[in-house]
Amino acid sequence: MKKRSEWIDRTLLDDFEAQGTDAHRLCTIEGGWVERFGSDILISFKEEPARERLIPELYLWAAAVGFKFGRWVDSVIMQRPLGPGDATPPAPLSP
Repeated sequence: MKKRSEWIDRTLLDDFEAQGTDAHRLCTIEGGWVERFGSDILISFKEEPARERLIPELYLWAAAVGFKFGRWVDSVIMQRPLGPGDATPPAPLSP
């Protein structure tokens, strides 16, 4: 069963704008998130299913709260372990 996404509501969006804040996270789901920078939207995702879920939800959210965005940018988060450091603690620092 797909967990319901939590998008910020119009009241919180208005509060951010009243404080002069136009860079904030709009929604976070497992494997991805959506952030606002002015009128631009950044969709960041680790896996394609997260992207495919966030895009239609973004349109629905924008229509529901009356948000007009200029453009969006997709950003794939990719990480690759560079040796055993991802699974072992670092060596102690010498004095």
